[in-house]
Amino acid sequence: MNEKRKINLFLIVFGMIIIIFSLYINTSHSMYGYILTYIGIVSITVTLPEWKFLKWIKIIILLPGDILSIIGPLFKISFVFFYAYLMPLIVFAFFYKYVPIYFFNIDLTYASNLYLTLTSTFIFITIFSESLMVWFNRIVNNDNPGELINLYDNLGTHLINKQRTRYLIFFGFFLYLIIYSITSLNEIELFNIKNTNVAIMQTFGTYIAFDRLISNRTLFDFKPKTFLHKIAKIWVFDFNPDKDENKNNNENIQ
Repeated sequence: MNEKRKINLFLIVFGMIIIIFSLYINTSHSMYGYILTYIGIVSITVTLPEWKFLKWIKIIILLPGDILSIIGPLFKISFVFFYAYLMPLIVFAFFYKYVPIYFFNIDLTYASNLYLTLTSTFIFITIFSESLMVWFNRIVNNDNPGELINLYDNLGTHLINKQRTRYLIFFGFFLYLIIYSITSLNEIELFNIKNTNVAIMQTFGTYIAFDRLISNRTLFDFKPKTFLHKIAKIWVFDFNPDKDENKNNNENIQ
């Protein structure tokens, strides 16, 4: 399977996941749900072949996106940013919702599901945010010249990198702490579902611990080569048939 077919297959699968997810959560017919549905439809539409009767369908469906793309490269990067951060969240949300119950017969509570989803997503995008940005940029611009793709890569990684991802996550938690503190002190419940606030706060605590581990990984400076060299010396000494004689000679000298 060539690279273009792999990209098309990914876009189709991702588009179907987005559509199913948006239909599942959009029970109140919100604007955000319709935007998600449109993104899923666009993901599938761009894979359609350039046949005459399909060409007009593609033009009509992609027209809103084409109008918005006139805004310029920044919008396209924002679109890539949306894809790169949204996809891990959707994947982890589906994983923790269906895998434990169907494969292990474990019915996670909403709070547990939320904690695992948010924690996994934040850790994942912190580690892979730059790679995700480059990858999705190449998917979105797969029909453009290589030089233009590289320019978008440079712009994307300049705007979105590991440090900025960490900052955005901490900033989001900072705002949530302010809102949570004010509502809690005024005895106002932010969520109707039990332990939702606890799940978010536990996510914050876990992410801080993860961030400290990454920041202080140099404290655990383990070099396998040095370790093997030192333990090899011990093995050489232990298996040396003359070690007892050397020990006696050292005692006589003393």
